This record gives sequence, structure tokens and C-alpha cells, in this order.
Amino acid sequence: MSYELAVAEDLFEIRVPSMMLITLVENAIKHGINPSPTGGFILITGRRDGSMLELRVADSGPALSKAPSIG
Repeated sequence: MSYELAVAEDLFEIRVPSMMLITLVENAIKHGINPSPTGGFILITGRRDGSMLELRVADSGPALSKAPSIG
């Protein structure tokens, strides 16, 4: 598994709830990367949108199907 942190350095001073990113990264590993026998990649991005802070966690695992499951 590998990762990249793509957050502007000036955003590092902004405080966020301590477990917020940990929970998102854990879910990316558990549901996105863990099922793959070859590992995967996690990308954490952060940007300012006006007065808002936008944080995203993305993984290279297969996307969830949008079709409802039957059965």
C-alpha cells in the first residue's frame, strides 16, 4: 500500500476533529484496498473553498456498484 498527501502547506495549521481523517482512511483501507491482493493507493487531498475546508480521501480500489444488490 502507498499513499500521497496533497494538501497545501498553509492548511496544516487548521485544526480538524482528531478522528475525522483516521476514520475515512480506515474505511478506504478496509473497503477499498484490503479486498485487492495487490494492495493499492490512498490519496488524501485538502483545499480551501472560500471559508470552507474540503478534505477528501480516495483509494484505488474498485468503486461501489450503483446498481442495487438483489438477494
